[in-house]
Amino acid sequence: MLRLDRQRPSQPRRRPLPAAGYPAKAGQPLVQSKQAAHPAAERLAPAGLAAVTDAKADGSWTALDAVEELVEPEDLGAALDAEPDARANWDGFQGSTKRAILEWIIAAKRPPTRASRVAETARLAAQSIRANQWRQPGRP
Repeated sequence: MLRLDRQRPSQPRRRPLPAAGYPAKAGQPLVQSKQAAHPAAERLAPAGLAAVTDAKADGSWTALDAVEELVEPEDLGAALDAEPDARANWDGFQGSTKRAILEWIIAAKRPPTRASRVAETARLAAQSIRANQWRQPGRP
């Protein structure tokens, strides 16, 4: 039974250890955990290892690598160059905004869907509006 008349003793909170490969504080050496030294196969359950193997086989493991590097697809580049002011506005978007839009375009399953997303991105970029973003800067 929980007694409400007694308070818990105050103890200092322990700070969690930083993730492997990141310095604990500025100027300190990198933290190397025991897990960082082991290959991933030893840390994964068999089902997890099977999922990783399947993802690598079907290409979904590396599907977003180009998005993370902000590599612009050719069809998007052509659409941005075709619209006046779209290229300049697109280049002015933040990296996180570009990444979200590129991921949205790449995630399209059918070619007509991808084409419409590319066209919408270029059309809205010409107006300095970020496609597929629920929050727009300077708008309520």
